[in-house]
Amino acid sequence: MVESRAKIVAVVCIIGLIIALGAAAYTLVTGSQYMHYYNLGEEAQEAGDYDKAIEYYNRAIELNPGFVDAYYNRGACYATDSFFHHYDKLPGQTYIEAGLTDEQEAFDNAMADFDKVLELDPNYALAHFGKGNALYLYVDSYTDRATKVIPEYEKALEPK
Repeated sequence: MVESRAKIVAVVCIIGLIIALGAAAYTLVTGSQYMHYYNLGEEAQEAGDYDKAIEYYNRAIELNPGFVDAYYNRGACYATDSFFHHYDKLPGQTYIEAGLTDEQEAFDNAMADFDKVLELDPNYALAHFGKGNALYLYVDSYTDRATKVIPEYEKALEPK
């Protein structure tokens, strides 16, 4: 009886050890994977391949949904000048033909990512800077820039 209990305890301990090692290995692999995709995203972003960078940041965020830097960088990709200012296609084209719906989507995505950064880390000042940059590229009139852009830059400068 004592011998069978000892065997059961040994089997339970071995199973527990296997589960613990598997969980540790999964965490290790997932942890290195999200950083791998993040680093690839940074490389693509530096090379100016924003679409590819966004794909890599998406993957990093899938693996680590709380990864603030990936949201920020993805937002910065959406907020680049290459996604905005399609006005060279106007006039004579409709709003849709000019690609301005794509511009609106890029702007909305950028702002959503910067808002997510601030949700996860309210002291992440660069998110306000990113919002200011996106607004600056998106709005055209001086009045809009003064009322919408400057407040975001001011928030970025506030001591945290």
